Amino acid sequence: MSEFQLKEKKTLSEKAYEKLKELIIDGTLEKGSKITETSIAKMFGISPTPIREAFRKLSAEGLIEVNSWKGVIIKGIGKKDLLEIYECREALEGMAGYLASNNITDRDITELEEIIIESDNVKEIKELIKLNTQFHDKILEIANNERLKRLLSDLMGVILYDRDISNRYTTRREEILEEHKEILKYLKMRDAEKVSMLMKEHVRHGYIFIKNKRDK
Repeated sequence: MSEFQLKEKKTLSEKAYEKLKELIIDGTLEKGSKITETSIAKMFGISPTPIREAFRKLSAEGLIEVNSWKGVIIKGIGKKDLLEIYECREALEGMAGYLASNNITDRDITELEEIIIESDNVKEIKELIKLNTQFHDKILEIANNERLKRLLSDLMGVILYDRDISNRYTTRREEILEEHKEILKYLKMRDAEKVSMLMKEHVRHGYIFIKNKRDK
């Protein structure tokens, strides 16, 4: 296996967990393939102990299966997993939009407008993904609910990977921007019910797009 560098000031188990999750979601570690503590520890250049903890977290999330006879097998993100993730995200982002509508200030609106203006002018995929994430993160920040933030954080690996796919297609990229503009329009009106509905629809459209791409 190739070597992967682990960065950022986090514990080794957290770094290993995040990198392994990324490699599973993007398909580098293929569904059905076998891995071991030793092989992954060697790949990351660390001891097996933090890998063991990372495996526990990934197993709890259903991304790997730890079997005493077969070893550790990659389960990946199946169709049912994807549906469940987006069902949860739809509910959570709908709530974030509802709460944000009640808390939003004129300064918040200006910041969201700036994100949309920048999104309208940027063509580079990585920058678009970053701005897309900033838009959603800003709404979550305005919602001011830490538990909601933590719940959405658990889904972030899949969300970011799917944003990468969505932003590579011009049609969906344009749809995302228009949907963001519509959400902001009703945030300005402080229409909590409408914003919640639009956020849910936005997530649902993303799910349909990603599902169709995965089915091909």
